[in-house]
Amino acid sequence: MKFRTKAACRIARIDPQRFNEDVASGDYPHAPKTRSGVSRVFDEADIAGLLIYRHLMDIFGDRGFTKKTAAMYAGGIIQALRAPTTTDRSRVDFPINGFNDDGVPCNKDEPPYFGNERNRALAATMSFDLEHILKVVRQGMAEEAQVLGEED
Repeated sequence: MKFRTKAACRIARIDPQRFNEDVASGDYPHAPKTRSGVSRVFDEADIAGLLIYRHLMDIFGDRGFTKKTAAMYAGGIIQALRAPTTTDRSRVDFPINGFNDDGVPCNKDEPPYFGNERNRALAATMSFDLEHILKVVRQGMAEEAQVLGEED
């Protein structure tokens, strides 16, 4: 299923005007591409990224967490969901090592990925539960697909 901007924003629970402002300002560079007069179309991965972006800004935005940082993690989630892989992709880890813009798809049974095996005790990682994120997105997509009303 695919959704236009307003519907995708409802699923991700983000204000569409705020989202459009963040795209226009360059704070959220992961929006589906479009051209003048044509609506953006979001798939499951796009909506998952938008959900993570909104979630991180809701939790950390007033504590100095920048929109660009939230967008970096959202982009990593989108990339991980689209990447062909042999793992079950139940989790994505972002090693916090100064170069944490690439998510590492992991199995839920794997230990956290730190990206620096020599200094594991000194390293940290931010992990995202893809199974839960996709469950929330898919539930929202199913609910939105049942809505009858104006075209978005």
